[in-house]
Amino acid sequence: MLLKILKILIFFFIYAYNTYPVTKNDTIKINSYEEFLNIVNNYKADEVGYLDMDALFLKEVPPELSKFLNLKTLSLNLNLLSEIPDFFSNYKQLTTLSLGSNSGFDLERLFEILSKTPNLEKLDLYLNRINTIPPSISKLKKLKYLGLAHNKIIYLPGEFDSLGVLSSLNLSDNPINVDSLTIIIRPLNNLKSLDLYSCNIKHFPLCMELFGNLEELILDGNDIDVIPDDIRLLKNLSSLQMAGNGLRNLSENIIELSQLKFLLITILPNINKSKIEFIKAKMPNCRIIVLSQE
Repeated sequence: MLLKILKILIFFFIYAYNTYPVTKNDTIKINSYEEFLNIVNNYKADEVGYLDMDALFLKEVPPELSKFLNLKTLSLNLNLLSEIPDFFSNYKQLTTLSLGSNSGFDLERLFEILSKTPNLEKLDLYLNRINTIPPSISKLKKLKYLGLAHNKIIYLPGEFDSLGVLSSLNLSDNPINVDSLTIIIRPLNNLKSLDLYSCNIKHFPLCMELFGNLEELILDGNDIDVIPDDIRLLKNLSSLQMAGNGLRNLSENIIELSQLKFLLITILPNINKSKIEFIKAKMPNCRIIVLSQE
C-alpha cells in the first residue's frame, strides 16, 4: 500500500513539474486549452515569460492571454489563426513571436500591431500562404530574425531595407527572384545568415560583393550548376551549403575564403575531380562534404 502511494506521489510530482515550471524563466508548454486556463488561474501576471501554445488548433487568440504582459517569448505555431488581437501591442517585453503554419494573416494589420511592441527581435511567419510582404514591414525596425519559409513570395518590397539590424533571413521554399533580392538586401549590412533553400534558383546571386558580410549562405535544393569566380567576394563566409544542386563546375577562387569552415556540395559525375582534391588540400581547416548526383 505504501509503495502504491509513493508511486502516485511521484507521478503527481512529475506531472506538476511539467505543467507548472519551477521558475518564471522556464518555457511553459501548453497541451490543451483547459491546461492554458489552469495556467491563467494559477500564475501571477509577472510569473509567465515564455509560453508555448503550439498545435492547439486555436481559431483565435484566447483573450485571457492579455493577462501576461511580461511575456518575452510566445509561440503560436500550428494553429488556425488569421489575426492577432490588439492587446499584443501591450507586450512591451516581447522579443520572440512565432506564428508559423496558421491560416494566413492580414500582414498590414499584423505589422501595425507588432510595431507597438518595441523589443520584438524575432518573428516567424513560415507556412502562412504569404504572396507579398507589405511596405509596413519597415515598421519592425528591431527585427534581427525574420522567418518567411514555405510561402509564395517572389519579391520583397523596397522598404525592406529599413530593417537595419536584421541579421538572419529565412526565405527557404519561396519562388524568390534572387536578382531583385540582391538589390533589396544591399543596405542590410548586419545580415549574417541567408537561407534560400529550395527557391528554384538557377544561378548564384549577382553582385556578390553586396553579400560581403554574410557568414552563412544556404542554397541547398536549387538548380545552380556553377560556383563562379566571384565567390571570393564573400570574405566573411564561414558556412556554404549547396547540397542537391548538381554542380558541373566550381571556381578555385573558393580557396580565398579564409573564414570558410563548412562546405557542402553536390557534384555531377563529369566534374573535374582533381579540382575538388586541390580545393580540399588548400583548405585543411574547412570541413568539406562532397555528395555525388547520379
